[in-house]
Amino acid sequence: MKKQWLIAGLLIALDQLVKIFIWNFALEKRLIFIPNVMRFEPFQNTNLNWFASMANIVMPIFFMVVFQLSAAIAVTLFYRYQRYTSEKTNLWLSLGFCMALAGIGCSFLDVVLWGGSLDYIGLFDWYIFDMKDVFLNAGWISILIWFNSKAYKSRKNESISFKTWMSNGCKLS
Repeated sequence: MKKQWLIAGLLIALDQLVKIFIWNFALEKRLIFIPNVMRFEPFQNTNLNWFASMANIVMPIFFMVVFQLSAAIAVTLFYRYQRYTSEKTNLWLSLGFCMALAGIGCSFLDVVLWGGSLDYIGLFDWYIFDMKDVFLNAGWISILIWFNSKAYKSRKNESISFKTWMSNGCKLS
């Protein structure tokens, strides 16, 4: 599990380094990659999450921090439980964990350090996003693929409930 935490940490660092670079050197730049499809357009999103942005409401920072910490704990427990019930480590499960944890970590740093997300990739006229959003979506997609994999369907300890596993100390093996 240390490798997954390291990978997530490296992804978080990459996201933050890109944002630092954009903030210092490209904040006022606009580039069209594919006309009417994809563009580079930095935008400081202070609504703190996707739902709040769509509803145009500002979320309290405290609420977002509690939500992000809760999400990180939930993703970690989910991953550890799935690892416990599975015969061997699965690429899709590990990828989903790394990407989801990286996305949550990036979101946490965005809220705490930036006061919101520095989004910079425009897609059509729909929305502007950043690497964090790519990480989160790749994480959820990987976990969905995991749920449809042979490895998930042939779990060895699936008879042990999550509640029992939690009460036994969340052991991996």
